[in-house]
Amino acid sequence: MEPLDNNINNLTQDGNIRHVEINLDALALCLNHAFSSESEEVLGLLIGQIDESQRKAIIKSTLPLTRSNTNSECVEFLSDHFIVGGIHTAKLSKKSGESMLVIGWYHSHPRKAVWPTTADVERQAQYQCVEPSFFGLIFSVYNGSCTIDTMNICCFQTFKQNPDTVKRRCIDVTIQPTKFNFYNLEGYIYLPQLLWEERLKAYIEPSNEELDTFEILEKDSSTTVELINIMNAITRPLLWSLEERLKITKMRVRQLRGLRNFLEQI
Repeated sequence: MEPLDNNINNLTQDGNIRHVEINLDALALCLNHAFSSESEEVLGLLIGQIDESQRKAIIKSTLPLTRSNTNSECVEFLSDHFIVGGIHTAKLSKKSGESMLVIGWYHSHPRKAVWPTTADVERQAQYQCVEPSFFGLIFSVYNGSCTIDTMNICCFQTFKQNPDTVKRRCIDVTIQPTKFNFYNLEGYIYLPQLLWEERLKAYIEPSNEELDTFEILEKDSSTTVELINIMNAITRPLLWSLEERLKITKMRVRQLRGLRNFLEQI
């Protein structure tokens, strides 16, 4: 899928998706990425399936992407991002035996409200002109007293309020516990590698001015701190995900034990 210009003639009146399900591991991957930066927005693609009969999207995995710029106020998808997404989903479909598609996008709002900005709404409208079921997820992190337990999520599409005005429409999201899938386990490995490559690229970019010894040491120290912060940030959502999975597993064990006891008494 490739974004169009700002023409909204093809935009539907009420969007296409009514409900979104995201599995626990895919959510953890999104949170890992979102919490990796307190100052810059991050972005990625949502991978899964669309249930046309129920107008429901099912997010099964994610694909974190490298930022095209480091502007904390705005992230932007490039055409190459969607090409990469198409190649990734084709490989994923072949390995998993399931039909997988790029069904949406996500990005973070560090230290900002969760609601889509004007730029977010305009960009989403462009994507929906190409694919009506395409939707967006926004993760508000590090916003005031926001922690891993109180971060906010907004899922949205756009609709035409009138021929010249586009508005957002929020969509309900539910979290579905699932078994570990190989592609999400691979995601836990891929994300730190992606973030490291981003920082390494910024570190080795040539400077317009020759640095003295003190400035080199300062740059090295700053990069080291950034890498430590990244590792600290991405482990918190992973720990949260595993704790939630443990709670669900314990609840299922209790239910099965109760069922076994009931059957033994029949």
